[in-house]
Amino acid sequence: MENFELFNNWLIDEVSDNDYLFWSDNIIIKENTNKDKYWYNQALQSRTRNACVLYWNCGVVSDLTWYKFSEAEILEIVDLAEKSYGWSESWWMAFARWTDCVRTWWNKKNPDNQLITFRLDIWSEKFFEALDKWHSLTVWYKTSRDYLLDSQEDWEIQWEDFKKNWWHLVRLYKKWNNLRIIDNYDWKKIYNDYINNKIEKLQKNWVYFISAYLYLFNNDYMSEQIKENMSLENAKKFFDRWYTSGLNPKAPINREEMFALLEVILQNNNLK
Repeated sequence: MENFELFNNWLIDEVSDNDYLFWSDNIIIKENTNKDKYWYNQALQSRTRNACVLYWNCGVVSDLTWYKFSEAEILEIVDLAEKSYGWSESWWMAFARWTDCVRTWWNKKNPDNQLITFRLDIWSEKFFEALDKWHSLTVWYKTSRDYLLDSQEDWEIQWEDFKKNWWHLVRLYKKWNNLRIIDNYDWKKIYNDYINNKIEKLQKNWVYFISAYLYLFNNDYMSEQIKENMSLENAKKFFDRWYTSGLNPKAPINREEMFALLEVILQNNNLK
């Protein structure tokens, strides 16, 4: 993926330097242990009536962390968006910038439980892996009155193409082998949660955009990557080179040994 996203040859969003792209199949997605879903309504507060991009971020974070955002906290995020990200209620803000904003707010409030975000392509291998492991993803599309009516008629998208009037952002998850959309209008829509198994076709017809966002716990990600890069062979090389504490494996590691260990990890264990 390039550092921007095109939609029918129109530039529609930049990829933030603060995001990670799924560049390798070796990146580990741990299973989400939270099977509950959390519901929000962007229409409840006048300052958030157009902030669908805020609410899907909050929803995906809730689905991962078990945390329910209060109305006051949501307005704190709105304040941050207005102060630091150039957002106003009368105008939209880019996909990546809202993700930056919500993640920044969360990580400042939760320094011991920080999150990391990944941008991935719809219908990619990692897209399905994340859904199969119970994660919610953020997706966006060009919606219309026809799309709304189709989703509300029998809580399932049946059509394979729609008019493309305005942007909207929602949550996507998998349930009983169906792809499900959670919208941001709890109690306002008849079906705020509906089936959409037409996303592949709708993406090819320029209704759905290509990208999605995944949130993971930063601690899980880092620890899993470090373990992935460890090997018995390199542990023996540590011993041979006296990177470990002599002949006593229970001795605390000293500062020199720690720096040697970090150097090897950063070099991806390319010991000669």
